[in-house]
Amino acid sequence: MHDQIILIVGSGNMGSAITQGLIDSEYPASLILCDHDTSRHSSLKNRFQKAEVIQNIDQLEKNPTAVILAVKPQDLRPICTQLAAKLTSQTLLYLSVAAGVPCQTLMQWLGTNARLVRAMPNTPAAIGLGMTGLYTALASDHEYRTIATNIMQAVGKTLWLDSEDKLDALTALSGSGPAYVFYFMECLQQAGISLGLSAEESRTLVQQTLIGSAQLANQTTPFTELRHNVTSKGGTTERALNALTEQDLEKIIILAVTYARDRAREMSHSYQEEI
Repeated sequence: MHDQIILIVGSGNMGSAITQGLIDSEYPASLILCDHDTSRHSSLKNRFQKAEVIQNIDQLEKNPTAVILAVKPQDLRPICTQLAAKLTSQTLLYLSVAAGVPCQTLMQWLGTNARLVRAMPNTPAAIGLGMTGLYTALASDHEYRTIATNIMQAVGKTLWLDSEDKLDALTALSGSGPAYVFYFMECLQQAGISLGLSAEESRTLVQQTLIGSAQLANQTTPFTELRHNVTSKGGTTERALNALTEQDLEKIIILAVTYARDRAREMSHSYQEEI
């Protein structure tokens, strides 16, 4: 493990989050961060002092143990082509966090012998509280699967899926999920303002309510039971929940997440059509 070299291609939000997570967790590997924009190198070196920063893949002096593909989907093909030409079978793992690009397409670009894992993390990975779905089309008893798990656990929890199709559902639920939560928080804050609270008072109340509720939910108690524990018969909470039920909030949420899943499928299909 201590001889591992991890190459992170791309220093955007997710690439930076994973780099920081690996450093903070003292992951036993040498880190190399690849970013073609040299104007960013100085700030990257200051931020990630334990990582080497390079401009392009040709500058690699040693074969990495694992490569994390953390670039935009539209930039993946030329990068994969470069990697396929440069690296050898000593690279145990290619870990792609690019949304919507399926294994079949990535394997075509990297070469059919590449050991590939797709990962779908979400933005709380930036503070080490991410949720990442993982999938591989290859057998599950290889060293690369353990490496993928360890890398992504540096930024939160992981969940292995048994079907690539489920990655689209996971993308819609946990990948996009933080945006749904933030929107709900916006709406709650606005409700507080409409009742006479200041914007800051309402924000403080909403923030702590969501933080506390999330901590309560971080146990095995079913969500339904937790909700019932807050809801007294004939009380204020029951009346509010009745209003949400009358508007069929559950149906609205299911519809929204389904739309997100369908869009993820469309993105995957568009890349499949290219090969």
